[in-house]
Amino acid sequence: MRVLRSGWGRALILLMGFMSAAQLLPSDSRQIVTEERLKAPGWWPTKGEYARSEYVGPEPCGECHIAQAETWKTTPMARAGFATRDSEILQRYRRLEFRRGLFAYRIEGSGETPTYTVTDGTKVSSQPLQWAMGLGVLGQTFVYEREGAYFESRVTYYSAVNRLDVTPGQSGTFPSTSLADAPGRLLYGAEAERCFACHTTAAFVENRLQPSGLIAGVTCEACHGPGVRHIAAMKSGESVKGTIF
Repeated sequence: MRVLRSGWGRALILLMGFMSAAQLLPSDSRQIVTEERLKAPGWWPTKGEYARSEYVGPEPCGECHIAQAETWKTTPMARAGFATRDSEILQRYRRLEFRRGLFAYRIEGSGETPTYTVTDGTKVSSQPLQWAMGLGVLGQTFVYEREGAYFESRVTYYSAVNRLDVTPGQSGTFPSTSLADAPGRLLYGAEAERCFACHTTAAFVENRLQPSGLIAGVTCEACHGPGVRHIAAMKSGESVKGTIF
């Protein structure tokens, strides 16, 4: 009995309990990996098969699910990602600057699309800054598109110090001499898709990334699927089974 009082003994008892409980579960309740979910029929958040027109946005959902919609508005999910024109930080600070090594960084303008400028003192690289990721409680990072590719800005706004600094994870890869690489880090392959899928809704539609029509934040439809069929069924009195997940 002494072994049962030890940490190993208690762990063994817990493991046996979990194994016994697992044997009682129905076979279709097992957890499966994302790769299997993507191959299976039906909705899954990262599939991206649906058209943008099948998403309705949070307002129609809130007409019936009033309490849930009001709670959602207060969560970080609601402001996880959006167009820079809706960034309260960029509206508050019309000009943000930062310098590291050879490069001086500037974000300015709070209109439809702020301008992101980097210079090495001789040459200048400038592009519109289209999307903001993060509520801003800890920080806000920016994403922009250039020639069909997506880039994560080298600089992030940090609320604790009220200024720009190096984006998390980029200190070790920060360019020292190349102006071409100085503005942002290229989001390779599916990384851009995952970035938008985690922070926004309906950016990855019809099996390709189309962030120009995204819905800000992680909304009901990001997890439960496009709502146009569900709403139509509710209004017509038809069965809603299979119209939302």
